[in-house]
Amino acid sequence: MPAFRSVGIVANPQRPDVPEAVTSAIAWLQRRGVRVSADPDSHRRLQLAVPPFAWDSLASEVDLLLTFG
Repeated sequence: MPAFRSVGIVANPQRPDVPEAVTSAIAWLQRRGVRVSADPDSHRRLQLAVPPFAWDSLASEVDLLLTFG
């Protein structure tokens, strides 16, 4: 079982290497049974296939927050 069950993603879509890095990280995490969500802006701008999280309940929704770019 992974140490983290739920991971949030925050990304800067302006950086050219970020979309691929985020997509790879999401796939890697999901293969390990981790629930992944993204901040609403990254979710929309990168068209991520994971649900957005709500900023006001972030601490109760994710165990770890990853930032890209």
